[in-house]
Amino acid sequence: MNKYLSFIVWIVLIGGFILMQFIPVTLENPPVSQNFPMDEDAERILRNACFDCHSNEANFPWYSRVAPVSFMVAHHVNHGREYLNFSTWDSYSRKEQNLLLTEIVEEVRKGKMPLTPYTWMHPGAKINEIDKENIYRWTRDLSEYLENEEEDD
Repeated sequence: MNKYLSFIVWIVLIGGFILMQFIPVTLENPPVSQNFPMDEDAERILRNACFDCHSNEANFPWYSRVAPVSFMVAHHVNHGREYLNFSTWDSYSRKEQNLLLTEIVEEVRKGKMPLTPYTWMHPGAKINEIDKENIYRWTRDLSEYLENEEEDD
């Protein structure tokens, strides 16, 4: 009886995995509406650690198209873009942009971003202390620029 039950469990698991592949998941990059202002260090860090979830320039590796991983990737990318999308930066008000810059620094300094499961699959996305300082400097400079631009308006 145990062999029969084990066989049935395996058939159900394999059948479920195969059936999951037919559940549609959309993984695509909408057009980029503008370039985000970054210096060289910020661009390197953001492209390695942030852009796959927070831009319309995500790279979707082969495993991101296999369920159930595709469900998780689609959820993370959609949630990340909803919260902050570097590809639509100009659609945010100056106040929202400054708030987002502050939150970027806080999330990175606390180690909340990039998400740990993402860095498991993308070791190059890990942000070290030097990168954290570069992010802080870049967000500070961009925030000052935005404030000066606001005064000119």
